[in-house]
Amino acid sequence: MNFELKTMDVAQAASEKCDLLVLLVPDGFAPGKDALGALVAQAIKAKDLDTKPGKSLHSYQVAGVAARRVVLAGIGAGDARAVRQAVAAVAPALKQGAPKRAVVCVAGAASAAAVEAVVRGVAQASYVYTATKSKAEARSLARVLVGVHDARAMSARFERAVAVSVGV
Repeated sequence: MNFELKTMDVAQAASEKCDLLVLLVPDGFAPGKDALGALVAQAIKAKDLDTKPGKSLHSYQVAGVAARRVVLAGIGAGDARAVRQAVAAVAPALKQGAPKRAVVCVAGAASAAAVEAVVRGVAQASYVYTATKSKAEARSLARVLVGVHDARAMSARFERAVAVSVGV
C-alpha cells in the first residue's frame, strides 16, 4: 500500500477523487462554507455526529464531494490516542466496498504523533492475511493520501510511520 502526505484543508479534501474520504473532526472544529464543511456543521448541529473519539457518521455520494463514500469521525482533542481510536472505529469502511484509493484528512491542526497514528492505524485496519489461505482476498486499498494542514512539518514522522507499517 502506498501512503502519501499532502497539505490540504477540508475544501481540498472534498475535491480529491477517491473511493473513500475519512474526515477526522476534532472538538471545536469551525467548518467552512464548502460542501464537506456544511455536512459536518449540519451533522454536529443535528447531533448525528459527536466529536468524541470513536464516534462516526457514514455518508454516500455527498453533493459537492468527489469521493463516493464519506466517513466523518470524531477525534476529540486530536491527540494520538484519540486518532488511533477514530481510525479503529472506521476500520470496517476501509474494507467495505473494496476501496482502491482513500483520503484521510485531519480537519484542523494535527500533531506529528497523530499523523503517525493515522498511518499505522490505516495499515493495521486494512491488513488481510493471505500467506497460507487459499481463498483469501488481498487488501484492495492500494493508495492512501493523508491530508494535514502542514505536511512539511509532519514529513519526518510520517516517513517513519510508513517505514514501520511496510516493515511489519
